[in-house]
Amino acid sequence: MYTFILILGLQQPLTEGTGVFVYEIVPPPHIAKLIDRIKTGKDVDDAVKALGTIDHAAPYLQSDPGPVGEQRNYRRDMKAALELIETRMAIRHATRTKIWIEQARFDLLCDLLVDCRDDAVALKIAAATTAPRERIADGWQGLGGSARSQFIPGYVPPQKAELERFSKELDQYSGDELIIAASVSKEGSAFVRANRCTTRQEVRWNWFVAARNFLGERTPTGNGLWDDCFLVINNDMDLSRVRTSVIICDGDVKIVAPGGADICMIIANGTITTSEKGGGAGDSLVAATGNIKFPLQKRVGTSYYHAGGTVTFGAEVPRNAKQVREHQAALPLGIKFVDPKEFGLDLALQNGGVQVMAITKESPFAKFGVEDADVITRIDDVVPKSLPDFRRALRRGVIRESVILHIKRDKKNLTRIVFLDGIPVPLAPPPRPK
Repeated sequence: MYTFILILGLQQPLTEGTGVFVYEIVPPPHIAKLIDRIKTGKDVDDAVKALGTIDHAAPYLQSDPGPVGEQRNYRRDMKAALELIETRMAIRHATRTKIWIEQARFDLLCDLLVDCRDDAVALKIAAATTAPRERIADGWQGLGGSARSQFIPGYVPPQKAELERFSKELDQYSGDELIIAASVSKEGSAFVRANRCTTRQEVRWNWFVAARNFLGERTPTGNGLWDDCFLVINNDMDLSRVRTSVIICDGDVKIVAPGGADICMIIANGTITTSEKGGGAGDSLVAATGNIKFPLQKRVGTSYYHAGGTVTFGAEVPRNAKQVREHQAALPLGIKFVDPKEFGLDLALQNGGVQVMAITKESPFAKFGVEDADVITRIDDVVPKSLPDFRRALRRGVIRESVILHIKRDKKNLTRIVFLDGIPVPLAPPPRPK
């Protein structure tokens, strides 16, 4: 049997001073046999073609450590097999993308856009989000909010010189801050996708920005730079002054500038709070799955507050049922984020990971060997120190169609690969044949 050793750079080393974790991933016999043929150079072309027909081989090929010894073509052949699988994955993603767009699953779309290797495909997906973005803005009127035109000011194409200036400003950063794409659609809406996105320049166009790890600004004044935009960030974020924008955040939002938010929609899968200098929200929709705390705000005003927990202001304010709603089970306007419960998992944070408190029979995790009381100490390359850590890694696993789990069970260390077929609706579908 063939064993992969997957070496991953981590924040916490397995052995002090090594800086790495080592995973043993043992492929099923029929996959291991084909990999051995490539390794030993026996009927390589046929082995590559056969391996490329097995979708469940993808995580083993993705975690391959690279060339071994003098086998210079080994990595190339493994990549060729993986590309055959990824071609079929792309076809499946085309179908899933339509569903995610229809359901306004912007957290999934954000990760998909950031990972997309084809700029033309990414731009097409971004353009297709126009309809759900408009539905969200329209829905605010149904809650008694401002006119739709205040959120989507119209498709006014930025001048080419202005777009080039902004793109150049963003592209000057390196590493994780490098913008993956900055484009303008035929309708005139500008689109940015990035791991990290930082700007010093004011943005006042119909920008659609998808940022996985960071979205922010570099300005000493605290003035907001993301106005009239539709922003999706798959992590916590600090928000300065902002006007007439929609912000969908898979994490906690903290308003850090005195100006606060005006005529905005802020929807967070976490809490929404302000810093000591942060302002409140005027004529805005403020919605969170957790608590909303605006200690400096003295009145409700014309905003609408919707919380999974409680809403707290800096003074006693009348609880108008139409403006302040607490202990809500779901976010307004149909906004959803990837949730382990969608996969039949009930989790709790434990020392060293997250523990499975309950798991349904229909869960894809149960089908691939995860059990009650298991402690997941690692999911792919993430050591989950919080439930959001696990949730975000799970979301990326939906894009990759699989997650690799490192599990502690009865003092034993186990590795399980769970294959995912999108978001289970209504129950987890049976896994594809192995």
